[in-house]
Amino acid sequence: MYFWKTELLADDLKNERLSSVDEFCYFLIFNILSVIALFAMFLPSPDFPTLEFVDVLLGSLIYITGLCICYRTNSSGDGSSFTVRFVSLGLPLCIRYAVRLGVALIIAALFVRDSFLFDLISVFFSNVFLLVWMFRLNLWMKYISSKPI
Repeated sequence: MYFWKTELLADDLKNERLSSVDEFCYFLIFNILSVIALFAMFLPSPDFPTLEFVDVLLGSLIYITGLCICYRTNSSGDGSSFTVRFVSLGLPLCIRYAVRLGVALIIAALFVRDSFLFDLISVFFSNVFLLVWMFRLNLWMKYISSKPI
């Protein structure tokens, strides 16, 4: 893996010399750094609420764990095109579950007047939907990567 020599990485990509394991490592590290950047945005603030911290932490753990599980599932099948499959399948599933999450939160907002309780419900629903999204994504990964009979 190259962390500094972009020219060598670009050459490997151009000549298709990047292994699927290296491709996954780049994807995983990129996502972990994105999560760290998300945390870094909140760290300077002493007013960063504990509940939001728990939400971001739990969501990040679910996402990174789901990413690794999906990779294993893909690798146990044909093992090809993980990143393309993950992103391509993940987008429509994410849109579908984001709409469902929005509807759930609108319904909750109609009935819950206490802001802390609403925040708890929001954290619960967002992480449940993230779990369901990862679960469904993993099922599709299994389907796509399965070897033909």
